[in-house]
Amino acid sequence: MSLRLLQINLNHCKAASAALLLRLAGGGADIVLIQEPWVLGGKVSGLGSADYKLFVANAQAVSLELRPAPIRLLSNYMAYDQEGPIPEDIARSLVSDCASNKIGLIIGCDANAHHTQWGSSNVNARESAPEGPHSTVRLLNLKNIFTDACTSACKASCPVVKPRGRKKPPWWNHNLNELRKRSRSLFNQAKASDINEAWLNYKRQLAVYKKEIRRAKRYSWRAFCSDIESTSEAARLRKILSKSSPSLGYIKNDNDTWTTSSEESLETLLTKHFPGCSQHSLCSRQVLNEVPLNPSLFSPNNIAWAINSFKPLNHQVPMA
Repeated sequence: MSLRLLQINLNHCKAASAALLLRLAGGGADIVLIQEPWVLGGKVSGLGSADYKLFVANAQAVSLELRPAPIRLLSNYMAYDQEGPIPEDIARSLVSDCASNKIGLIIGCDANAHHTQWGSSNVNARESAPEGPHSTVRLLNLKNIFTDACTSACKASCPVVKPRGRKKPPWWNHNLNELRKRSRSLFNQAKASDINEAWLNYKRQLAVYKKEIRRAKRYSWRAFCSDIESTSEAARLRKILSKSSPSLGYIKNDNDTWTTSSEESLETLLTKHFPGCSQHSLCSRQVLNEVPLNPSLFSPNNIAWAINSFKPLNHQVPMA
């Protein structure tokens, strides 16, 4: 039998009580350990439910007779300004009784212990108080025991497996693996027999294997490109590329020599992609404003003609 338990501090809030009832209506838990409920007229309110039974007390403990062994539950609130030993005597006696009788105990409490290690803005005296059985040394020992138990459980459920060999590329598949085995087998047979027919069979099989590799690479690249066509993937790729500004490297000229500066690389690209262009000095704004422009030059027909006159340029420039 398994129990679903919740622990919550409602902070005397009506909205939090309503949210808890909605959670329970959806089958969220079997038992809830509550601190600081919403109180109206001196009575706990907002927790009425036909499917749950409510127990109200300062430090409420419930014993469940389960099989094969009973278990006890304690809901406790330790006020921030509470004086005296923490926790109260009833909680200490319950812990001692459960320890002596070997009965399981689950405590759901709001201890108001502040520490920056679990997100608090400060460290109060309650967390660092070294008195009684809840001393700092004992808490450290309990922390080590709990950490070791979590580590052991993680290693048992998720054992570390060292991968064998090198990681395969994304385009590798089962068919290529079988073709590779077949090619190696024919190579070993041809090497052992040293017959021309055996070598021809190996070469034919090797050609099929290489052809399938090229096909798998093309298919993988097309699948990758189609995956980033969506807006989110393209935006993520653009974000990655925009983190570092691209710098123009050295490229090869037509005479098969490398450029020696970024300026020379830009001039090479300009000459290659825009042949026949020439460089002019920038005119001043005053001169540009004095040049008359013919309004009929920028008509829709002229613009459409200029765009349609462009031809694709597939020239590739080798990069360094």
